[in-house]
Amino acid sequence: MKNRWIPLFAAALMIAVVAAGARLAWARRPDPQGNKSDEAHKKSSLWMSHKLVASQKILEGMTRGDFEMIEKHALGMQAMGYLESWVRADRPGYKAQVHAFDNANDAIVHAAREKNLDGVTIGYTQLTISCVQCHKIVRDKSTP
Repeated sequence: MKNRWIPLFAAALMIAVVAAGARLAWARRPDPQGNKSDEAHKKSSLWMSHKLVASQKILEGMTRGDFEMIEKHALGMQAMGYLESWVRADRPGYKAQVHAFDNANDAIVHAAREKNLDGVTIGYTQLTISCVQCHKIVRDKSTP
């Protein structure tokens, strides 16, 4: 019975990725006034809003003990993280944070599959730390 949800999840994830890509392309169009800070804010807001919702759903799944919900949203965040890494790949220190994010997210997925709530909690904590560290790098105006 669980296998019938896999194609549905895959289709929903594909639609979300395509929609996110379209929104990113729209956000990346040149600003007629050349306002680059506004353009950069739009790009980051797109990814951050999707990742924020996914992380909230993971937390909700943790509080409910719903391992399918945890796994589903961790996998969705994994796809978003992969796509976002293309946008900011040139920032110093960013790749290390992407690696930490990926490792923490993989730990969440693995622990959810094992129905290990303590493992999910540790992975989620590590994920949160990687997010805070990454945002410090992205906010740092002295970094090109």
